[in-house]
Amino acid sequence: MITKIRRRPKATWIPGKAQKYESLWILFNKFLILNVPTRGDIAEIFRHQAPPMSYTSLGPYAPSLNLPRFARILGEKLNQLQYCTLDPFKGSLSGFFDTEMRYCPICLEHAYHTFLFSLTGLSRCPIHNVPLLSTCPKCENLFETHLSNDVVFSPGKCRCGHVFLAKDFFRLKTLSDTELAPLSSLIHWSKLYLSKCDFNLIQSKNRQEWIKTFFSHSEVWSIGNPPEK
Repeated sequence: MITKIRRRPKATWIPGKAQKYESLWILFNKFLILNVPTRGDIAEIFRHQAPPMSYTSLGPYAPSLNLPRFARILGEKLNQLQYCTLDPFKGSLSGFFDTEMRYCPICLEHAYHTFLFSLTGLSRCPIHNVPLLSTCPKCENLFETHLSNDVVFSPGKCRCGHVFLAKDFFRLKTLSDTELAPLSSLIHWSKLYLSKCDFNLIQSKNRQEWIKTFFSHSEVWSIGNPPEK
């Protein structure tokens, strides 16, 4: 239950605990572990009306998310959560991100995940240089990215019972800004280079050049060495 003080919702959370570029998927699992929100609480965060909760996405695109309200509930600054989805890449850049969620097993041990791992061509974690995975290591099914009953009542767990987020996650050492710096470079590079790719132009002399540049940089990212800004 989220308590309300002077009509302002208050959740069990440590303000400033949200890490840079952290995904909505991992953030909301953490939120559910620390709190027992009612359906009404969740409805206010996700602007629910008629659809059941199971239709609510915790994935890279969450159109029903009321991000300002979620930030207020957590006591986090709004700009700290701006990359919790891929909304900043909507438009011409959205096609460069896969719909399949990928994660780094070492990052997950630190209770960290970002949707930036879904960049097309990215196969290794830019932070730890290990292969990115897309399925549960136990049952090999995809992790649930919708607000199903399994997620609400058993947050931090796969349907098979595998625990990917420990209940004492807040005691874990978080990744430092220095460790997360490669992700800042990835965002800079994506907006600088990918925005110049235009697949809609029938005739574009630069199109093949930019596509070639994109994939060559993707290969560099895949071995854990970020390209120069």
